[in-house]
Amino acid sequence: MFGLLKKHPIAMLVSILLHGALIGALVFRLQGLPEPLPTNSDTQPIKSSVVSEADIQAQVERLQAIEEAKQLEEEAEEQARIDTLQALEDARLAAEQALQETELLTEQQQQESEQERERIEELQIQAADLERQRQLQQAKAEAEQAQIEALREQQNTLTQQQVLERQQQLDQLRQQRLQQEQQIAEAQQKLQEETQRIEQAREQADAERERQLKQQQEAEQRNRELAEQTRQAAEEKARLEEQARVAEDERQRILEEKRQAEEDRKRALIEKQEAEQERERALERKREAEEARKQKELEEERRLAALEQEELKQALEEAERQKVLAKQQEEARLAELERQRLEQVEATELAKLQAEEARREAELANQKAAEEEAARIAEQEQRIAQEAAAKKAEEQRLAEAAQKAEQERLAQEAAQQKAEEERLAAEAAAKAEQERLAAAKAEQDRLAAEAAELKKKQQAEAERKRRAQIAKQKADEAARLAALEAQRQQTQLERQQQQRQLQQLRTRYFNSIRQRVAAKWRKPGNLSGAVECIVSVIQIQGGEVIDVNVDSCTNNNAGLRKSVENAVWAASPLPAAPDTRLFDRRVRFIFKPQS
Repeated sequence: MFGLLKKHPIAMLVSILLHGALIGALVFRLQGLPEPLPTNSDTQPIKSSVVSEADIQAQVERLQAIEEAKQLEEEAEEQARIDTLQALEDARLAAEQALQETELLTEQQQQESEQERERIEELQIQAADLERQRQLQQAKAEAEQAQIEALREQQNTLTQQQVLERQQQLDQLRQQRLQQEQQIAEAQQKLQEETQRIEQAREQADAERERQLKQQQEAEQRNRELAEQTRQAAEEKARLEEQARVAEDERQRILEEKRQAEEDRKRALIEKQEAEQERERALERKREAEEARKQKELEEERRLAALEQEELKQALEEAERQKVLAKQQEEARLAELERQRLEQVEATELAKLQAEEARREAELANQKAAEEEAARIAEQEQRIAQEAAAKKAEEQRLAEAAQKAEQERLAQEAAQQKAEEERLAAEAAAKAEQERLAAAKAEQDRLAAEAAELKKKQQAEAERKRRAQIAKQKADEAARLAALEAQRQQTQLERQQQQRQLQQLRTRYFNSIRQRVAAKWRKPGNLSGAVECIVSVIQIQGGEVIDVNVDSCTNNNAGLRKSVENAVWAASPLPAAPDTRLFDRRVRFIFKPQS
């Protein structure tokens, strides 16, 4: 668990936030449910927790959005890997093309080198011819001088005509010699110029070899760096594959959570339907209880009205019976009534003081009802007064007393009813205040949820940008690694090409040594058959031979060994190595001249 948290902290944080949001939504819905209304029935409604379908749908949509974001991220990583492979393939194709161009250039250089070698051999042949011509000219000049000396010695014996002829012949020979000497000088001048050009070309070739050697060293260094970067790229690729595997596991987990959320949604819908049915049943029970209460109150009012009429009738009868005693008891009764009235007034005042605070809030709502009640009481009082006015004076007095008592009772009942109404109004106001506070809390929770959602969206956007930046960096790094890999391959190809060139030059170098020795070798007269000897030579810079050893020869012929040894000494100095890296003081080769 902790390893997964370290590898994917953002995914775990998003998951925790989603679970927290779901729990918060459930709690909010539980707090936002209306309280069951009070009823006179003993049956209590079933308490249930309802989760709205919109909340569940929103949660499912959030899970789908997370899954789509992860799929997009996986697609971006897959595209980055595909781009990396494509870049490596392009680099490989470019390296192959460069190798082909290098091989073509190498073949051209090889042809030019072969042409240069042939040109050098031709110049050497021309130099040898010029040297022979110069020797011939020198011999002719000596012969001419000898003829002149002989002509001088024979001047006394020859005729004038013969001397002139001899002189003309000598002049012709001198002119021919001078022309040939001029031609030889021009040829030597051309040979010298060509030799200088070849020497400059050789110096340039040496400089080019040094530059290529330096490039080879730099390429080897780049190859080592590229190998290290390739290793790091392989590690990065393994890490990305591990992340893809973990992302797949996370996607499966989200799918499982989505399925669980769908089941929870269905279960919540069922519970919601059951709760709705229970709520309807509770409302029905409340309505029935309210109707029963109203019916009971109506019956109670009827019973009280009957009792009032019965009491009035009894009072009138009592007044009839107590006409004689009325006068004696009037004062006591009036005192008692006055005392009761005062007590009722005090009780009313006390109730007014206790309900003053609630009455102020519900005064406007209850004023109309109080006026109607007062009008009803006044009308009843007027009716009673009219009925009492028709009676006799004693009955008038008794009726007035009874009416006064009735008024006091009615006033007391009105006060009690008013107090009850004020209490109900206070309870309604308190309930309204509670509903207002609940609405305010719900609004506050909604704003907090919106703020949390906005913050989560901002975090998701920041995370998306960060992932896009990481993907871009990975793509750039892959392109850089591909370029380094292509450069490493190119350098390796160049190094292999140089090695092949050195091998070819080495082969030509040894072939030139064999050819030089074969040119100086004189085959012994008594030798027949094929010749093959293994020769070891020690040379110094410049190709000068300082030691020769013929290790073995065909049939171990001593004369053949001696002739080969003499040929090596005669071939000194040996041909120079075409590359300083090919020079070796100890040279061992197989001498196998053609028959």
